This record gives sequence, C-alpha cells and structure tokens, in this order.
Amino acid sequence: MITRRFIHYLLCASTVLAALPCSVAAPTPVLNYTLPAGLWPGEPTTIQFFGESLQGARQVWTSFKAGSEITEADSPSARLIVPRQTPVGIGVIRLITTNGVSSLRLLMIDPLPPVVSNGTNHTASSAQSLQPPVAVDGRCDELTADFYRFAVRKGQRLTFEVVAQRLGSPLDARLRLLDAQGRELAANDDAVGTDPVLTHTFNASGECLVEIRDPRHQGGPKHRYRLRIGEFEARPLPFLADGMKAPEQNAVIQEKEPNDQPPQAQSVALPALLGGRFARTGDRDLFEFTAKKDQRLIFSGRTRSLGSPCDLFLQIQTTNGSVLAEANVSGADEDSITNTFKQDGRFRLLVEELNRRGGPGLFYEIAAAPWTPGFTLSVETERVSGPPGSEVEVTVTAKRRDFDGPILLRADAGGPVLEVTNQIIAAKSNETKLKITVPEEMAFGNFLPFTIVGVAKIAGSNVTARASTMPALRITFPDLPYPPAALDGSIALGVSENNSATPGTARKKKKK
Repeated sequence: MITRRFIHYLLCASTVLAALPCSVAAPTPVLNYTLPAGLWPGEPTTIQFFGESLQGARQVWTSFKAGSEITEADSPSARLIVPRQTPVGIGVIRLITTNGVSSLRLLMIDPLPPVVSNGTNHTASSAQSLQPPVAVDGRCDELTADFYRFAVRKGQRLTFEVVAQRLGSPLDARLRLLDAQGRELAANDDAVGTDPVLTHTFNASGECLVEIRDPRHQGGPKHRYRLRIGEFEARPLPFLADGMKAPEQNAVIQEKEPNDQPPQAQSVALPALLGGRFARTGDRDLFEFTAKKDQRLIFSGRTRSLGSPCDLFLQIQTTNGSVLAEANVSGADEDSITNTFKQDGRFRLLVEELNRRGGPGLFYEIAAAPWTPGFTLSVETERVSGPPGSEVEVTVTAKRRDFDGPILLRADAGGPVLEVTNQIIAAKSNETKLKITVPEEMAFGNFLPFTIVGVAKIAGSNVTARASTMPALRITFPDLPYPPAALDGSIALGVSENNSATPGTARKKKKK
C-alpha cells in the first residue's frame, strides 16, 4: 500500500536529484556531409556542415592548405579558400567544436564551376539545365534518377565523371548519356571503383541529357555525388595531404621491359619495393632474386589501395620453372605470399594481372622483404576528446610475429610526448587500454594530432611500430575500400566542455 509519507519521500528525493549537477556525456560531433562537396581553387567557398551535435563550431581542419573562418557556429558554416595552384584532388575536412572533434569527411578541390542540384529533376521533362564546364553536387533518392540537360556542338568531346564512392558515398552510380529524344548515346558503370566515367564525341549539335541513378534503386541523404562535365581528361584523383604522409617506405624499383620471359627476368636485390604496370593484355613481369637456405621471404602486393583497378597473381619459382608458392592478391587487405627456401640459390617472382588484362592504369607495387620477428599495432578510433586534465582511453591491439615480449607505448604529438599511463602491452598479451592525459593548457575548441608508437626489444635491438588507425578509418568510410594511407596513424585529441562519448571515453584524472 502506497502511503502519503512514501509519496512525500519520493517527491523530496526527486527534488534533491534534480538539484544535483548533470554528468551525462555530451554527444560526439558527427559530420555526415558538406555542401558543396568541393572547393574552387582561388575563390572563397562557403561550406555548410551537416551532421549531429555540430553546434559550437570553433575552427576547421583540412588535410590541404586552406584559409578558413567560421561564419556561423551553431548551424555551422565556414568560408574557405585554397590557393589557386592547388591541383585537382580529394582531401579531408573536419570541424572542431566546443565539444570535441568531429568525424572526417572527404571533399574535392575542383576547378569546375560549382552548381547544386535543385532536387526536382527526377524525370527527363524536368531535367535541370546546365552549362558545361560544371560540377554538380546532388544526391540520389530511392527509386528515382536525376536528369540534367545541356547543349552541345557537333564534334565536341566531353567527359562525364561521377565522384561518389571516392568521396565516401554509398551510392553505386550508373551514368547514361541520352539525346534529346531519350535515345541512349553511351553508358558507364564502375569505371573507377563503383564510380562511372565516360568520354563522348557528339555527332550533331543540339540538346542532350545525362541521367544518374543507383541501379540497386537505393538512395537517401548519404547517397551523394559530384557530377563533373567538361572538356578534360579523366585522371586518378590524388589525395591532397599537405604536411601529412604515409609511413616511410623504400624507393620503388620500377620494372624494365622486356621482362616477360625467364631469360629476360629483371635481377633485383632484396629487400626492395618493386613497381610495374601491365601495359597490354596478357602482360607479365618476372623478377629474379637470391635467397639463402632456411630464409623466409614475404611479398606483399598493392594495387587497389594505390588507385589501380586490378588484382595480382603472384608466383615464386625456381629458375627451372618449378612452382614453390603462389597466391591471388585481392580483397580489402591485399594479401601476401611467403615462402621458406630449402636451399641457397636464384629464384624468380612472377607477377600477372589476375584476369590477364592490360592498360596504362593497371599498375602495382610489391614489398619484398625477409620475414622477421616483430609486431604491428592498431586502434579503432581516430579521434578522442575530453576536458583539460582528464584522461582519454584508447584500446591498442598488437598483432605479433614470432615475438611474445612486452611492448612499451607512447603518444607523440609532433614534438611533445603526451602523458600516458597503462602504457605496456604485457608479454604474451595482445591488448592494453592506454590512458592519455588531455593537457591542462589546451583551450576549448582546440585539438592536437598525435600518433601512438610502440617499442620492443627483439633479438637485442629496439623495434618500433606506429599504431594504424585503418580499422577506425574503415568504420568512418564504410563505403571506401581503401581509405587514404596518409591518414593512417593520425589521431585527433580534442578539448571538450564535457566528457565525450567517443570511443576514447574521458575521465577526470585523479590527483596524486
């Protein structure tokens, strides 16, 4: 039975609880997309940011040189300008707010004049009029297509390019070029990843249409694209990373043709980074090297992560053609091939395109090196935030190679080494929850990029490895098979007014 005294107790308790300070973690800033999705070199561009918990914007960070100023903090927008000489390419942007660092978004540096899709162009009769050269920011909705109308001259040669997957969009675009009567002139799908590209020379003057749709009939706010139309040559879009770089590697030893037949095999000394391309259909490359008895070598191929639309077939042979090992290098991890040699001698590495295709854009790199004891490190976050003086927590995972000793971790911020605790991955263990102190002097709305580095004593020498953030980047860009390598390893430490609900949860540090 509920008495009046019990009700009075509940009311008093609720009054006391209401007076207590709230300690609910503030939402993490999430940046879903920007409008426009490109910057015009040499011209100021006002960018609007769309996402969750982006209020209190303080500054913009980009992977390329750009001047910026926040023009609206709570419905965030900013004015950016990049130098006129900035090349065409793709970079990343993030917003720094009073509650920490937002997720990353990709955008283009594009000299084509920008236009935003009107969103009502879902039939040929309602096609939006364009005047090439132009770059259109649009989105595909479910079960619909977008149409654009433009005039052409007889003999005019135009390139049509959709940049969607390369900007992290889930859109699998199909591109169709139509004449004024709706007859198909050309079509393309999956030219660069899932992005379509086509070049067409028109036989007559008049009006034409271009249609964009997702052949799976999917769509929505995140299915965004940038349609580029102009008299340009379609080329790979480099990642623009001023002052950022991927982990250092050896200089590439390029193949020297002809090297298709065993007598023509190119002699190389290992370890080495080998590079080549499949210039024609059925092209193959042969490299010859020396190995010692009981030596174990590993050959790791890269193609699609470099922007090359091919997969590799690798084979290790003796000089008389006997096969010792072979592998198809394909998939998101671009697998490798390894072999332990049973005797001293000369051996060959055969490299082919898996489907025997050829062309100027089909290139590769292969890292060839001895298999040595060691380790790699990875984390599943590329940003953490917390109040000054608090601790943020990052789980660091080790993958070991014939080594089970302790690994000492540190957090480097390009000069200063951040204060850390719980920094040892114990022997025969593969994980620790590294705690990093947010510097007391950091102000709200600021951030500090840092990397996590591990050091271990192996066979009397110090072996160092930088933690990869590729697992986090693949979560951030789930529709991008190969996130930019220049971003790998960089973690943003933000300063927030409250504890942030990022994967690196902040805690107030206990005083000693």
